[in-house]
Amino acid sequence: MNFAVSIQVVSILVVPKSRKSSQWECPTVPMPDETGHGSGTVHPDGAPRSVAGGPAGMLERGPLTRLHLAIIALCAFGFAIDLAELALGGALSSIFSAAPYHIDAARLTWLVTSAYVGALIGAPTFGWLADRIGPLKVLCLLTCWIGIWSILSAGAPTVDMLAICRLFAGVGVGAFPPIMIAYLTDIAPREQRGLVIFTACGAAYLAPPLAIFAVRWLTPIAPLGIEGWRWPFAVGGVFALLAGGAMTRLPEAPHWLAATGRAAALRRVADRIAQSKALGLRVRPGEAANTSADGREDPRIDARSASWRLVVLCAISFTVPIATVSFPLLTGPILLARHFSLSDTLFYIGFATFGPVVGTLLGGVLIDGIARRMVMALCAGGMLASVGLFFLASAPVAIAVALVGFALFTSLYMPAMTLYGAELFTPSMRARKTSIAWVANRIAAAGAPAVLVPLVHQQETLAIAAVLAVALLVNLAVVACLAPHERDSADPLADGVG
Repeated sequence: MNFAVSIQVVSILVVPKSRKSSQWECPTVPMPDETGHGSGTVHPDGAPRSVAGGPAGMLERGPLTRLHLAIIALCAFGFAIDLAELALGGALSSIFSAAPYHIDAARLTWLVTSAYVGALIGAPTFGWLADRIGPLKVLCLLTCWIGIWSILSAGAPTVDMLAICRLFAGVGVGAFPPIMIAYLTDIAPREQRGLVIFTACGAAYLAPPLAIFAVRWLTPIAPLGIEGWRWPFAVGGVFALLAGGAMTRLPEAPHWLAATGRAAALRRVADRIAQSKALGLRVRPGEAANTSADGREDPRIDARSASWRLVVLCAISFTVPIATVSFPLLTGPILLARHFSLSDTLFYIGFATFGPVVGTLLGGVLIDGIARRMVMALCAGGMLASVGLFFLASAPVAIAVALVGFALFTSLYMPAMTLYGAELFTPSMRARKTSIAWVANRIAAAGAPAVLVPLVHQQETLAIAAVLAVALLVNLAVVACLAPHERDSADPLADGVG
């Protein structure tokens, strides 16, 4: 993607260009009838109509529209609540390690890992449900679920009750990211898939710094006599309920509709997107990926192939959160152990969360021109370097650079990994398979802090650094040596270079 197109990408997210027509840029034959089958005519590019001329294929080759912007905005809003919940876990680990709480290591471990334990239940359950009733319906349900338990967390009378509320909130928090990625992968035009996902993630990454700095600002003043950490949970919960209601107005995932034989609903979704005003970013025509218009899926993705892809994706998903989850959670207690004040510690944690905002928005412009595996490998190396700098440095500037760098590389790695995983599978199995991999991710996310938090209290910082480094090195090896190349993906253009 050249510089001129990059500028245009930014401009369409602010001021859409006016157009005389909302029809697709590429030439197409008329839509199939309600059965989902055409008359056997041929698309102008020579492909059979069943592959290139159906609603799902037209949407893949079509432009971004204003409806896509609404989809991006609401998914970003829901994901922002999800990320804020996790970021507040890092703030809680610092707050409850300091006066006046000073809770013991066992209770602190349970508090910071409870959300990840809940994710072990939520990810497979809601992933299975998404493949049956549709990704969008499940996203609406998850957003409201998170909102309810976030409000209950704000009112928790004890630390143990707070941990229980976060356990149930984690059921939704753990399931939201893979299903959101599956939904956006399905509904976004193929050539802008990375742009759409990274833009949604980049906007969502504004929430963690807002939540952390809100806690830092509110903690000493305790408005209305209410502890500062409770306010972000309450406000976030209310907004989550509003976002969940608004999501019900979005269209369902078209490839999922095609793959499950819901031809009439698919036609309605395609008509609705076609009637939405197109933006100025053009796409080049190509063959529809993953499915044909009548719901037939890529025959290369048989059970054996899908199983191996799932094993590799689970290995990648398991190794990365040992670092990406544990390091942010342990940053606060480690800095407190180095005799930083609570206010300074919260500042470092909050400052680090600005890295993902810049990283994901920049990544959205570049991701569709770089292989997903390359992005993952480079980011794993960047995280490894950041961890080393943090544990070796003593200067405040170096610590800040390490924290921002780690957060930036994490923010690029996670959407690249989830997008890569979604593109490995066909739509009818996408939510289920990626949610299974997310279970592996959440197992490590829950288990690693449980092992590492006691090491902080024992001041075994070298042991912590070694665990994080080994996890990142193993992840890098799996990505480089075992992960399927994009050319072997269920999506023939998954590497973004066509």
